[in-house]
Amino acid sequence: MIPRISKRYASTAQPKPKPRKGRKDHLYGATPEHPPVTPEEQVRIIKRRIEKAERDERMDITMALTPVKTYMGGFTRPRDLRALYWSKDGPYYGNKVYEAPPASAYVPHTVYLLEARHLTKHGVGRADSIEHVVGICRECDFPDVLARYNSVQSPEREIMDNARWPWVAQGRVKRVKWWNPGEDPKEITRAIMEGSEYESENRQAFSGEVDTVHNGTVNLPKLTTTGQQVRTFHSSARRPYPSESYNEDHIVPNFYMKHKKDRKKQAEELLNSSATPSTTSPSATDAAGLGVDAAEKAAHDPARQTKAVKRRKHEEAALMQHLSDSILDNDLVASTRRLVTKIPVEHYDDEGNLAHPSGFIVPGKGHSSSSNPARAKERSRDEDEERAAQTAAVAERVLESDLDHMHSAMASTRPRSHKVPFEIREPDGTVKHPSGFVPPTPANEFKYSDSVSLERGLSSAISRQRARDAENKSSTIIKGRGLHTTAIVRASEVALPPHLLQPVPVPEVDSQISSELSESELNSEVDSQVSSRPSKSEPDHVSAIRAKYLPTLEREPFFRPLLTLTVSTRPLAKSLVRLSRALPRGLAFYASIPSEDRKFGHSFSSRMRNLRLERMQSLAVAMAQGLSGARGGFVGIRFSPDERGRGVDGEGLDKALDLDKRTIGVGIGNWFPRAQELKEGFKMDAEEQIMTPYTSQGMQVDSGPFNVYGLDDWGRRICNETGKELAYPPRPDTSTTTLDEVQAELDAIEEDTLDALAEKKGSLPLEEVRKREVERRKKRQEIARKHTHELARVMAESRVVS
Repeated sequence: MIPRISKRYASTAQPKPKPRKGRKDHLYGATPEHPPVTPEEQVRIIKRRIEKAERDERMDITMALTPVKTYMGGFTRPRDLRALYWSKDGPYYGNKVYEAPPASAYVPHTVYLLEARHLTKHGVGRADSIEHVVGICRECDFPDVLARYNSVQSPEREIMDNARWPWVAQGRVKRVKWWNPGEDPKEITRAIMEGSEYESENRQAFSGEVDTVHNGTVNLPKLTTTGQQVRTFHSSARRPYPSESYNEDHIVPNFYMKHKKDRKKQAEELLNSSATPSTTSPSATDAAGLGVDAAEKAAHDPARQTKAVKRRKHEEAALMQHLSDSILDNDLVASTRRLVTKIPVEHYDDEGNLAHPSGFIVPGKGHSSSSNPARAKERSRDEDEERAAQTAAVAERVLESDLDHMHSAMASTRPRSHKVPFEIREPDGTVKHPSGFVPPTPANEFKYSDSVSLERGLSSAISRQRARDAENKSSTIIKGRGLHTTAIVRASEVALPPHLLQPVPVPEVDSQISSELSESELNSEVDSQVSSRPSKSEPDHVSAIRAKYLPTLEREPFFRPLLTLTVSTRPLAKSLVRLSRALPRGLAFYASIPSEDRKFGHSFSSRMRNLRLERMQSLAVAMAQGLSGARGGFVGIRFSPDERGRGVDGEGLDKALDLDKRTIGVGIGNWFPRAQELKEGFKMDAEEQIMTPYTSQGMQVDSGPFNVYGLDDWGRRICNETGKELAYPPRPDTSTTTLDEVQAELDAIEEDTLDALAEKKGSLPLEEVRKREVERRKKRQEIARKHTHELARVMAESRVVS
């Protein structure tokens, strides 16, 4: 018998035949092709390919700046670089159509960090804080973008509406009470800081009070490493309430700290008192005139031993005093206090009851119902309490009886007749209540409602409602309305008063003038009229606030530039702005701050500012390292639309990048108090962390990876050395002859569309309108076929700008 493995290798079975492509005597024909793509759809396809080329480059740069995931090792693999998909034998090679990215993506772009001038109010439970804005724009457009943020068209207009402007009520800072009742915090601070070299600064730091200014900055106390430090007991400011008891072990009251001068006075009083002990040994003096036996008895006498201990206590008091003084320096000594375990809590009085020192008697066992104390308690019940209990029982019974008479399936309420105010009809026909109130709709004008007659029978109420609906089928007010008996609907069915039915006068427009105006002019005129009216969506107080702060933005902008990073291409800028909005792992900036530290707006704003600055500075250093060639540089990066990407089939790996392509412009707001420190930080990082690549021109001409300059409140560049303004580059000319021709043809089609709409409103037949619509569609298809790539790039650019 052949083994199983031998049978498998010795088998002579033929391979499985391929399945047939059709039934018997009927084979499938050729695979049908896709219908041809219209020129307009071809424009959209090319537009998506152009967007994908730029997006893939941005994703590769972002991946290089993102730390590698270290969790779940073994279940992850390195990410793929999109640029290498276009390499030879790659997934896209021969299967995809490549489209170059737009040329506008390879002009310098700026990533900006703006900071608000004033604090912004937030919801309940969130402290006022200074808001920040992160965005991207072209380098030449940054002053205009900043001016837009400080205008009525600002995208962050809501932040300015809720800002703490100088003329608006400022939020009060809540101070935590860290001192005990009856104590003066200023006196405690003065006593602790007495004799300190930095008395004023330490007093401010200890008191917990921070002086603020209207621009949202904080004057924090200086931290010094020199000088005399003071050792004191720490009273926690986190305790939400003061303690009235000193029996807790973790509470150290301030009166346990005493000065040396107080101890000195106590020692002097002790020495001057009549209980001054002798300096000689009591056992030696007493036993001098006695015999040996008497001396032994005196030495072992308990009374004499107790007396000797008391005397030694007085003798060693001064020694312990000096010992305590040597423990703590700077006029501070330590004293003792009674432990909690030595304080009596409960004791038994003369009658045998367990009582507290405060006089409270702990309840013991209860009495039986037949005992004398229980009966005496029942007899001493207050009559008012008994009467109140009876009244409550009667009211509950009455309520139960009312519910018993209601319908088993429906529950409804109706006002009693004696509680409905009567209506009085005046001689002029006005109906009002005796109190003088004029109801909007008199009661006699309401139609019959079944909401008050459901108790008489639900089926009869529904039949009456259906009969009324059948009578009012021709009415336009309640057309299609079912059983709905709410007061609002009943009020809407009432006919309006005669004075509300009078037509509103409308200004007449001359037909000759209106015929001369085009549709765009009419629309602009209507828009101007609408804009002049007050907006209903905005409350009155918001409009009042805007009317007050908008004129001040020209001389004092609300949003000021804190930091700007200018790079050579838009994909680099998009990677920066994407990663600058969170920490390296994607955690939001505010989430990294504990909730307790977010309650004070000034310190929270300062920490948020420092987190953002540190994150953007680290990203700028990492990007400068990649542009200089560290870790192989950025794969897939381009600097013109003609390039396929660095590293694709070895492109761009033969030399380093040019200086203008790898230089990052760093702008820091001169208004920031730490502006000079930030500038020095970027220069130090450039010298210590970034290695200058070797080029054919040599390293001498390399001015460094960062070009640092200052910024004023309006975004103008200021030279650090000379203080002069640095000009921005001019705007590139994006208009071409081909695009102008396309725009002219599209405008002509739009005019034909307006003419067709005008004729459609007249006596033009429907067939003629459809015929013209087909002609316009053919014209659009012809334009799309003639200028496919131009239209696709224009559409891709408009999507990026929006």
